[in-house]
Formats: sequence, C-alpha cells, structure tokens
Amino acid sequence: MRYPNHKAYEALYSKYLDEASLKILMDLIGENLNGKRMFDICCGTGICTTEALYRNVNYVHMVDQEYDMIPSHFYKKDDKRIKVSNSPAEDLMVYLAEHGIKFDCAVSRQAVNYWFNEKSIDALAKIIKSGGVFAFNTFNTRPSSKPKIKQYYNQNISFTEISYVNFDDRVHHVQIREGYPPHVAEFAWISPEKFNDVLSRYFYVEKTTRNKTDYYKCVRR
Repeated sequence: MRYPNHKAYEALYSKYLDEASLKILMDLIGENLNGKRMFDICCGTGICTTEALYRNVNYVHMVDQEYDMIPSHFYKKDDKRIKVSNSPAEDLMVYLAEHGIKFDCAVSRQAVNYWFNEKSIDALAKIIKSGGVFAFNTFNTRPSSKPKIKQYYNQNISFTEISYVNFDDRVHHVQIREGYPPHVAEFAWISPEKFNDVLSRYFYVEKTTRNKTDYYKCVRR
C-alpha cells in the first residue's frame, strides 16, 4: 500500500481536509508557536507544518515515509526552520530519542492509526519536553466487519468509499473519486480505551469529540 502524490491525495480525500478540523487540532498545540519546536508525524501534504509556520513556529521536523506525499517546495525551501525526513515515523522517533533531541510539541493529523504502538509512543514521549503537547485526531467509530459502501458528492464530484475491519482489527479502506484511480489503504482500528491506556503512561490525556472524529491533547508529564 502506497499513498499517491500530494495532489492526488488532496483530490481523493478533499472531504476530510476542512479548515475547521485543522484549526481545532492546531489550537490544541497553541495559537502562537513562536519559539517552539514542532514534530509533524506522517506530515503528508504539510498542512500542519504550513499552519505552524503561520503561527510563527521556530522549527518543524516533518516526517513521512512517502516521498511524493510531501509537496516539492518543502524539499526545495532554503529555510532553516524546516527539516524533512522520509522514513517510517517509528524509526525516526527512536533515532531522535537515542540522540536526545527534544521538541515542544508534536502533531499527527489523521495518521496516528498507521504508526501508533507501545514502542513508538515510548519513543515519542522521550522527545517531547515536560509540559509539551502531542495532539492528534482520529475516527472514533469501529468500522463494521461487513464491507460497507458509502457514496456521496462533494463539490458536485462523485465519491465512493468501501471500508471494513477484519478479525485482527485491521481496517481496509478503498477511496474512489471519479476520474482518479482508486486508493487502497490499511491501518489499525484503535479504541479510545487503548489510546488512553498507552498514552496515560506518559501524558495527561484530554479528548474532545466533533462528529465522528476525536481530538486528543496529550500533555507530557
């Protein structure tokens, strides 16, 4: 499974890239990030990094395993505020922890289900300063074990989604937009109870809900 380039991703998943959702997530980190160092986990199209730069962040380390998901201008920017890595998020977090590199905050927008496990959270906790914030959002309803088809229009464009979860809590999702090849994704279903169990070992956890999405603000102990 690979993600398409950033332009195709934005076209396929346009329904889920609303500005209100981004603002809710980034406000959990702070309205003004002046002097802060941020870690953007599975950064994708760089939407959180762009918003952080608007909020005067001092430094952002972006990471995404998929090279083409990150727009080329982030690679080409002669800007010491930005560093880009193409590697699995867990591997990079372990490396950063081993080298004592710290951040004031971290964010993962709609991507935590790809990398969340006990090892990765342990490494993440080691690179977040005491009192620092890790914020993320994720879907809060377990998909059906029977494949479900959802069809809808967004800006007069036809979309179809097919999703289901199998016996080992792996979610399979197919995203289709007219005029584009379908995109197939696989990731873990993680319950709110599991999130709280693992995260609360290192963070004070606050959760808010908006429709079918949960937003987590995790403050490092």
